[in-house]
Amino acid sequence: MSMDQRLTEAAQAGDVDALYALIREDACVLERVDVVPFVDSPLHIAASAGHIHFAMEIVNLKASFTRKLNPDGFSPMHCALQNKDMLMVKWLIDVDGNLVRVKGKGGCTPLHYAAEQGNLSILRECYKGCPESIKDVTFQGDTALHVAVKNHQKDAFEFLLMEWLRQSEFEDADFWEREILNWKNEEGKTVLHIAASENGWNDQHQVLEMLLRCHARTDIKDHNGLTAEEILKGQVRLTEREIWNMQAAGAGILFPLMLLYRSLTCPRHSVLPKAQKSRSKSRSLLWKLRRRSLRKSCDRRNIELLVDTLILTAMYQASLSPPGGLWQGNSNKDFVWHGHVSATMPTSPSPFPAPPRHYAGKSVMTTDALLVFYIFYAGLFLLTALRTMANLINDGSGLSFTIFLSVG
Repeated sequence: MSMDQRLTEAAQAGDVDALYALIREDACVLERVDVVPFVDSPLHIAASAGHIHFAMEIVNLKASFTRKLNPDGFSPMHCALQNKDMLMVKWLIDVDGNLVRVKGKGGCTPLHYAAEQGNLSILRECYKGCPESIKDVTFQGDTALHVAVKNHQKDAFEFLLMEWLRQSEFEDADFWEREILNWKNEEGKTVLHIAASENGWNDQHQVLEMLLRCHARTDIKDHNGLTAEEILKGQVRLTEREIWNMQAAGAGILFPLMLLYRSLTCPRHSVLPKAQKSRSKSRSLLWKLRRRSLRKSCDRRNIELLVDTLILTAMYQASLSPPGGLWQGNSNKDFVWHGHVSATMPTSPSPFPAPPRHYAGKSVMTTDALLVFYIFYAGLFLLTALRTMANLINDGSGLSFTIFLSVG
């Protein structure tokens, strides 16, 4: 029996002792396997058979096997997914989170395969291991969202959209949220196009509602010249009112503005109570500030915190002593102002209207001006305080909090 056959049998049996016996006979036994571009390596075989301890030994000896494809175009993680071996998948992700981005046949990554199967447990592990993998597309231009919708995996789609895509905090997450939500595949179809075209799907309406609530664009045309809105009206039989109510449901604090705009453009349009209640599910301003703050460098976060603290301190001082200062004494109702005496005028004094009554310690500014001043300062104070809170929450080292206390 050849050395390669004995190595294959050891991998199929998960025999670690036999593996090291082969290595003692031929130290290059694994090296010769690694030279072959596409091969069922011992790691592929162990991953398919579920022998995790054998797989650990192989990765320790030859880590490059983790990214190697077999003749069928699958990586070891693809094999573990096909075998539905959660323990093997979790361990491989722990070894290298980027393994979920290894493209196999058709450009499908382990993430795409998990989305196709609707395996929420594996999707959560992929999210923990490499949040950026949501950006990967197949050779057909399909994102994981496309794959989930095509295979009618509603729960997987909901996780990918509502928990992964919208909650991710990697660099440029805001940009990629909009980009992936409106990504066009090779047919020019967005996720909304596909969801609207999938007839006979019981969960279709819920998926459409999630997409529209997340502001998926309805005006993008596919290669046939059809927009998602046309498909929604033609095939799904949604009215313009129903489409807009789904979109308005995700407007959050901007809902009143959208309602005002719609009432001005379409006075007869009414908003469903369901849309009004759903706006509470929209993400808060503090959460959005926190998401941006997490992607800042530590130095930038500390500088912003220092500047914000100085601004808050200055605003506090200004609130105690508003512009113009305070009156130093009480007004005298019997006091009369005298203008200057001209050379051509009589020497008798020219009385001017007395200033309004005031009391010591009161602001020199008028009541209206003081009200405008405090409204402006209250808004600025709130925004600065929110950004300060976001920076403090996301600083894991404690340095920002120390600076905040020392300056404040």
